[in-house]
Amino acid sequence: MDQALQTADAPIEKAPVQPRRITWYIFGVMFGINLLNYLDRYIFSSIASTVAKDLHFGLDGIGFIASAFLIVYTVFTLPLGFLADSVSKKRMIAFCTILWSTSTVFSALAGNFLSLFFTRMLLGIGEAGYYPAGTALLSQNFPPSKWGKVLSWWNVGATVGLMTGFILGGMIVSSFPQGWRYAFVISSIPGLLLGILTWKFPGREPETKKTEPHSPDA
Repeated sequence: MDQALQTADAPIEKAPVQPRRITWYIFGVMFGINLLNYLDRYIFSSIASTVAKDLHFGLDGIGFIASAFLIVYTVFTLPLGFLADSVSKKRMIAFCTILWSTSTVFSALAGNFLSLFFTRMLLGIGEAGYYPAGTALLSQNFPPSKWGKVLSWWNVGATVGLMTGFILGGMIVSSFPQGWRYAFVISSIPGLLLGILTWKFPGREPETKKTEPHSPDA
């Protein structure tokens, strides 16, 4: 009877055993992506007034563009979180990172309010899928005893990215004519590269296996 109950346990997901250097390499790439996640998100705040002047919209337009990202991010976070449970984590992270980095490139090419509005919406979709998949991937590659430390350091990347977004955007805008376009391009290139690295992460991801309960012998 006890054996029958044990086989009916919930699905167990077992992380693959990988060399320490590989797990910390994965963490390093993930730290960089989290930094860029917040850099690309907040760089617009530091260049918004210049963008608005060049594209001929006012403070209300800045508010709409900022809201476009936030609304889409909020709407897509939950469904993409559910999706992250059933697909390859590294593939999803790579796709989301490349998606939001590409949207940032197109932000640099924006010629009017609407085109910038839609590229920031696309940014929201890409970034919404990253955090749930990223948390899951890191949890797969580190033992539970290290989750607190690993996730804390991972979130340091977000703070660094936020600060870098404000500083980098201001520096570039003040250095070049239409510098806001350069700011978007410069912030997007590392994300495209890290997205490719994530797609090629070494090792196999764990599989979720379900065991059917067995009836106890009569």
